[in-house]
Amino acid sequence: MNPFDTETRHDLTLFIEAVNSNPNGDPNLGNRPRHDAETGHGVIRDGALKRRARDWMVAKGKDVLVQPSEDSLQARELQAGGEDVSTEHLKDCIDVRLFGHVATANDSHNQIWGPVQIGDATSVDPVDIETQALTRSLKTTDEDSGKGMGREHIVRYGLYRAVGSYSPNRAGDKVTEEDLKLLYQGLLRGWEYSTSSSRPEVSGVALGVVTHKNPLGNAPRRETTDLLQFGTEEEHPRSLDDYNRMEAEAPGGTELTVFEPYDEILEGEEASEG
Repeated sequence: MNPFDTETRHDLTLFIEAVNSNPNGDPNLGNRPRHDAETGHGVIRDGALKRRARDWMVAKGKDVLVQPSEDSLQARELQAGGEDVSTEHLKDCIDVRLFGHVATANDSHNQIWGPVQIGDATSVDPVDIETQALTRSLKTTDEDSGKGMGREHIVRYGLYRAVGSYSPNRAGDKVTEEDLKLLYQGLLRGWEYSTSSSRPEVSGVALGVVTHKNPLGNAPRRETTDLLQFGTEEEHPRSLDDYNRMEAEAPGGTELTVFEPYDEILEGEEASEG
């Protein structure tokens, strides 16, 4: 089966690791890494996962609508006034084709359903969040001495898991195999491409893609997204080496393909040329 087939269903399981980083801070909590207060498991919101994928698509020269920039396509469309920002031409943007888009123009709400849905990532095990003191030596005003103290919050180590899906009935006729390749690349490599001081060591580990023979599916998603797993016996894992990767047999009518960052099948011609 072809994991890039745009005319059938794919179920996705993504693993990301964070080392001494804040993979997704909560501004309502002083930018502390998001976590489940009851279980201690870390959380990365779905928007952060899509942001990294979008960053990768921009780096690959693709038109991306949703960008954090005043000169983004999204900003220009909104400034157009009477133009309907969710018309068919916006599907020329790869993120709209894949993730869909909700836009507001002239008090009317317009929605494009995307074939790719991704949920929040939750750490496989509880994470340890550490708060560190920082010194500041930059003046923000003339009266400011330029000296002060601040804080940063990091996850010492966390292996996160997110699940998603691709539904061909929402893809229309514009989604291509190249789009899916770029999506898989972005989910795995977008973190390294958009590294920052708060997340110096966040990277994709593996992406499991379960391809169905029937476009409507051959097995429940709760089964297919558990085929690829990482387990550990360590009470406080601090490295990917503390985990064992396990792959279960795929249900009838489905096939599991596991991609890793820099996988040649994702890189295509670029890998063979390099």
